[in-house]
Amino acid sequence: MWDYDSGHAKLLLRGFPDPEHEFSEEPGVVDVVFTGVRHVVLESAYPELTVARAGSAGLGEAWRDYVAQREDLTVYQVEGGIATGYVVADRVNWGHLSIPGGQASPIMREDREMLEWCSDGTIFWL
Repeated sequence: MWDYDSGHAKLLLRGFPDPEHEFSEEPGVVDVVFTGVRHVVLESAYPELTVARAGSAGLGEAWRDYVAQREDLTVYQVEGGIATGYVVADRVNWGHLSIPGGQASPIMREDREMLEWCSDGTIFWL
């Protein structure tokens, strides 16, 4: 977990090409931003990262009932190596960006001008 904005219920997971890249000024990160976050069960780091829509089986009973009553929420499963986590949120957006690891995420800030400059390809808005 790289950043969390509780005021706007946004969560940023940031991926790096290699472990040393986190502190490098070399550009190149993958940012995954969840918005409308309601519930998070995550490890502090994942050596690999896969995010997919999931059922609510991994959530506690109270959260399974909550999600079942809300059509606007999605359960996302976050996997990486042997660790698995979950994020309950409205949506997820991601993209590969040509920015240093310490720079703020233009996806998190919804800075479209910066995204046009630093995106290596498509930004996925779901």
